[in-house]
Amino acid sequence: MFHRKHLPVVESTNDWLKKKLEEGTIENNLLIFTQNQTKGRGQFDRQWHMEPDLDLAFSFFIEVPKVGENFLPAIHSMTVCLALHNTFDRLGIPALIKWPNDLLAHGKKISGILLESILSGKKIYLINGIGINLNSARKDKQSNYPSISVKDIICRDVLAEDFIDVFEESFKFFYSIYNRDDHATILSAYEKNMYKLGEVIALKELKNNQILLSKIKCVDAQGRLIVEHEESLKSFHSGEVKWLM
Repeated sequence: MFHRKHLPVVESTNDWLKKKLEEGTIENNLLIFTQNQTKGRGQFDRQWHMEPDLDLAFSFFIEVPKVGENFLPAIHSMTVCLALHNTFDRLGIPALIKWPNDLLAHGKKISGILLESILSGKKIYLINGIGINLNSARKDKQSNYPSISVKDIICRDVLAEDFIDVFEESFKFFYSIYNRDDHATILSAYEKNMYKLGEVIALKELKNNQILLSKIKCVDAQGRLIVEHEESLKSFHSGEVKWLM
């Protein structure tokens, strides 16, 4: 499905693909990967740290063939989350999806996804960036945002390309569902594997710094988190609230 290219070192795999798009020198369905990313980033330009030669960052690039009402970036993002969740499952790792696009194992972050869309003419291009805590030792490190690696859990090294092999098979399956515009199946599978679904969590509403104790109910097709707060339903986009761990 993908054409792969290994980069020995790169500042950001997503930025590398963006530059190639601007230059007009990129081929569709290209996947680049590295184990030495020096300026990785996540959502809202948060830094993504990886251990050189131990962890994994990869990005792939897809041209969306049609633009219209059926194109929902959030559904695409959920599709990538599900493919990654299935990849961990096949490696024997019990991961859950923390809304909107992090993967946790044993309550600690093991992976993050950064989806960026670019509009050029009548075409939409999607760059999907994924960071994996692969073979580094993380479980005993002290941090405000606890993390864990694949090796921490399964007690063996995993080759970067072996991980990508499994991911590609998983993505092919879920992307076929996405291409059928079967949004209901994607939404249902995403919700089934959500972290803290049905539980009360603390959210900080960023516009007013209010702390909301809310029960997670579901997500919608626009990617909004639906919660129950004081017997009423509220919906939030990812940039409107912050999880309080």
